[in-house]
Amino acid sequence: MATRPVLVTGASGFIGSRLVSALRQRGERVRLGLRDTSAVSACSGVEVVGLDLTAPETIGPAVRGVGTLFHFAALVDSKAPLDCLREVNVAGTRRLWEAAAIAGVDRLVYCSSTAVYGLAAGRGEPITERQLPRALEPYGRTKLEGERAALGVATATGAATTRQAVTRAATTRAATTRAATIIIRPAAVFGRGDHTAIGATLRRVAVSRIVLPGSSGDWAFSYVHVDDVVGAAIHLAGCPDAAGQTFNVAVEPPVNFGEAFAAYRRALRRLGARRWRERALAAISAGAHGAGRLTRRLGAPLQRRYAHSLWRPGWDLTYSSAQLRTTGFRFTRTDFCDVLEECLSRDGENVVK
Repeated sequence: MATRPVLVTGASGFIGSRLVSALRQRGERVRLGLRDTSAVSACSGVEVVGLDLTAPETIGPAVRGVGTLFHFAALVDSKAPLDCLREVNVAGTRRLWEAAAIAGVDRLVYCSSTAVYGLAAGRGEPITERQLPRALEPYGRTKLEGERAALGVATATGAATTRQAVTRAATTRAATTRAATIIIRPAAVFGRGDHTAIGATLRRVAVSRIVLPGSSGDWAFSYVHVDDVVGAAIHLAGCPDAAGQTFNVAVEPPVNFGEAFAAYRRALRRLGARRWRERALAAISAGAHGAGRLTRRLGAPLQRRYAHSLWRPGWDLTYSSAQLRTTGFRFTRTDFCDVLEECLSRDGENVVK
């Protein structure tokens, strides 16, 4: 990828930590940008630097000498105050891109989210990158604003250097930074060790609730395994034609809710549910699913105390990765049952025992 160090922000997170491992396996010089440098133990082959997106004085030193930047740090809690989300996801991204322009970083990958499209995005056909984003919930709004901040700073940096008539080398460097910004928008991300709201909920309900599809079996949703998010980010960082573009990252075809429910039952069996409660919950879930219309009528009271619906607002949206595939990228984790089994595991151990 480059002889200069590769900087990963959010390197201790669910996706960032997997990215670091993949980069190390490729023999890259990896620099971990962490707000809390004690979040990772010392290991050979990596450099750990303090990087707090809300503290501008930490950002310049962190990007100095870097060739490629993967920006995966974010505040993902939609319950957090909007100003806190904006300070990290928007202002922090802007500061990072400004510092990267000054440092002459060659390639910058910003991890956004399909949440930017909003819950009212197009239905029926998979959503492409041409769809106008219209996020309403706080997290999606700030990720979209973060995208615009990154692209805006990169463009303005190139224009400013031209107006100031600085050296040709500096102008070329800023233009390269502008052109090399790449945005990825992963769908719902699954994988072992997932501590996102989706992963934590699935692990909890697998041993404590009746699981219901919660929607028509014909409805579908998009997902992606964490390793494919990492693979797409690395692939695009090294793809010259990807510069300046935005890419959805989602497995195709999507999974309909009937298939997802069947995969849930298979994954639970694979994990070895031996206790009576897990066996009973799986059996009751199957019976409730088979009851169809009656279950839907009783769905609201059931879900309040005893059940969990696989469907959530926005989960009836699907996304196209056709643009990503045109670059030569291919997804490797496309069996939803295998992906779900990993998600139901914690730290490599079966959550159901």
